[in-house]
Formats: sequence, structure tokens, C-alpha cells
Amino acid sequence: MEHAAAIGAPDAPVIVFPQPLSPFNWKVVVAEGENYHRAYLDLLAGEPRAPAEEDAGFIARLRSAYQPSDALEWKTYRRWPGDAELREIATEGWQQPAFAGFREFALLPYVSRIRGDTHRACVWFTDLRFTLPGMPAPFEYAICREPGGWTLAANADASE
Repeated sequence: MEHAAAIGAPDAPVIVFPQPLSPFNWKVVVAEGENYHRAYLDLLAGEPRAPAEEDAGFIARLRSAYQPSDALEWKTYRRWPGDAELREIATEGWQQPAFAGFREFALLPYVSRIRGDTHRACVWFTDLRFTLPGMPAPFEYAICREPGGWTLAANADASE
């Protein structure tokens, strides 16, 4: 894959996922170290598509994200926060027994956000394979550290 070679990881796994609305739309992910590089590919597109207008409908916004192979727009997702303290909180939450179900389920997990401090914190994880352009992540799971220990968050708005 050209992008894997371009980022200096020619042997990085490249994973593709079919997308909704067309058998020609695919999500392409290069799993390089602790980063995921994601692009949306339309196998039939001949010319790059312009971004959808802000007030465009869902289908128009979705369609505009998928590009021909020579015009892919890559976005990088870090699996873990770059900040050492936040990374420590996130990895501690990730390793909790209560989070085992998500660890088994997730193929391309990454920390989507963290709120709190070293004493009280919530860490949200998302699986990149289920994200769609211009849409909030449909599967986002949080685990929160309270003075009594770690617990799964009851909803996506934990500690906000």
C-alpha cells in the first residue's frame, strides 16, 4: 500500500472495511505502531469530490467523504494519548477487568477523549472500524476512576 510506504511502514497491516450505501465505498486503515491512518475510498470515483455543503443532507455528506484512490484524504488516530500522565490513566483503565468485554470486541480501539484528573477520570474508547464520516461514533465506551476504584460508565456523557 502506497500510504504505508509513504509513512515509513511498508509492512504495516492494511485493513479495509465495506461501507454503507455502496459496495464500492471502503474504509482503508493502515495500522502503524500506535497510530491508525484512515481514509475513505470510492472504487468508482474518477475525480476527487468536493466537501459537502454544511447544510447538505446525510447521504450527500457521507458520499463526499469517499475519494478516488489517487486523492485519498488520510487522518491519523493515536491509539493512546501522547501526554504521559494521560496515557498512564488510559492504559490503567484499559486493563481493568470490567473492560474485558470491550477489549475482546474492539479491533481498532483508540482513546477518543479523557476527562478528569489523576484522582477522578473517565476514559472513552472508540473502535475505528465503526466510525462513519461526519457522524458521531456509534460505539463509544467509557471507564471511570473514582476514589473507590474503576467502574464502567453508565452512558457516554460520564463526568461531563
